[in-house]
Amino acid sequence: MEADLDSGLATCSDLPSCSEVLCPVVVKTEVPTLKQHYYPEGGWGWIIVAVSFAVHVLNIGLHMSSGVMLPIVARNFPHASFGSAG
Repeated sequence: MEADLDSGLATCSDLPSCSEVLCPVVVKTEVPTLKQHYYPEGGWGWIIVAVSFAVHVLNIGLHMSSGVMLPIVARNFPHASFGSAG
């Protein structure tokens, strides 16, 4: 079974330097499956879950502790107006 490899520009018979085949065309008959292209898991999924959990806990903790931290900030910046800070 020969594959049609003619691009329409020139054929091997038209060019004298292309009279012999240097690289034979190999046609694969195997169909690629999931097993051939499966990327093995490295176990990083649980680390990503743990880090995202820690980020959310720290974010909520900092948000909820703003009332506790406000007197410390007011002591360090005595001339600031905190009424407009929200």
